[in-house]
Amino acid sequence: MKSWVSIIAVICISIITHMAWDTIGFNENLVRNDIHAQQPQELGGLQFEKFAQDISGEKIGTQIAGNLVGQGISASNITTGTMSFDRAQGGSLILGGENNQNGTFTLRDADNIDRITMDKDGMIIDKGSMTIKNAKGQTIIDANGLRSTTNFSNGIITDSNLFSTTSTTYVDVTNMTLTFILSRGSNVLVGGGGACWNSHATNNAQFRLEIDGVLFGPTLPGQPASAATPIFSSMILNLSAGPHTLKQKLLAVNAGEAFMPADVKTLFYIILGN
Repeated sequence: MKSWVSIIAVICISIITHMAWDTIGFNENLVRNDIHAQQPQELGGLQFEKFAQDISGEKIGTQIAGNLVGQGISASNITTGTMSFDRAQGGSLILGGENNQNGTFTLRDADNIDRITMDKDGMIIDKGSMTIKNAKGQTIIDANGLRSTTNFSNGIITDSNLFSTTSTTYVDVTNMTLTFILSRGSNVLVGGGGACWNSHATNNAQFRLEIDGVLFGPTLPGQPASAATPIFSSMILNLSAGPHTLKQKLLAVNAGEAFMPADVKTLFYIILGN
């Protein structure tokens, strides 16, 4: 009777132990050692989860040294095939360097011809198209080159009314005042002119331009009324940021009057940049 009890007890203990191994993974090492056998053993639930964690990267750094690092792939091991830039985000793209050791950038057209290249010497656009806009959203460079109307802001005024003076000091020519504002210090081409003549044969008329209350440029004498021809003055000035006022000025040196007849008078500016 006792022998049968002992046999039954041994069988129960064996069954319980075997169930425990299959359930909680006590035979993990045995299973792993046999996974490459011709007849692989089936993994239990907890065993499969543990095995999946290992091959997903949690222990890659210590178990597969040299090929994979941590939870990622070492770039030094990628030697064939192509990669999509859709997978790249963040960081810095570094090209050029000494002898272009960091590589170059090439953009090709539909015919596979290089149109834009960038290397250690800079960027070359060969029959390609590039559009650059300023802070106001205006296009300043397009496929046809520099847009002068956007890059070089300008202004002009004209007047055809008769103006005369007997003043021996410079006075403003009526309707010949032009104001503009610079967002930063810039070189500005300014100029103006018109017909100018004297009431007598002597040269008693003198014409000049003025910027912000300061006369500049040459003093241009008027001509006899019978031979009056247009006179013109211009100059490139370096002006500071802020508002500026450009004027035509006229005076009579000797007795009589200085005239700017009923002909076209012009005053203009063109902002060239800094």
